[in-house]
Amino acid sequence: MMKERKSGHICNVIGILGKHSMAMGTAYCASKFGVVGFSKCMADELRRYGIKFTLFYFGGVDSPFWDNVSLKVDRSKMLSTSTAANAIMFALSADPQAVPMEINIQPESHLFF
Repeated sequence: MMKERKSGHICNVIGILGKHSMAMGTAYCASKFGVVGFSKCMADELRRYGIKFTLFYFGGVDSPFWDNVSLKVDRSKMLSTSTAANAIMFALSADPQAVPMEINIQPESHLFF
């Protein structure tokens, strides 16, 4: 439908491990890197149809995802779901000629450089 309409915006929430590696997370990180590569190739292929892609690299987001995870994490230091939602809304409401290709937001306690 997007190709026929000649417009669209695909947002992929990948997570920071799509940019950085983590010990003992080989398969998980590799899958994230794969989504990044797939998304960038699709963005190149679909650009001529007016379809934009935005990749989001959020650090830990305090969401229900963590409710049943056995890792010990300090959720008080994570990003809020409203911070993540605001970033997505920023990308979706950008001027038509603007393409926010990648948005990276990390909690201060989890910064990668």
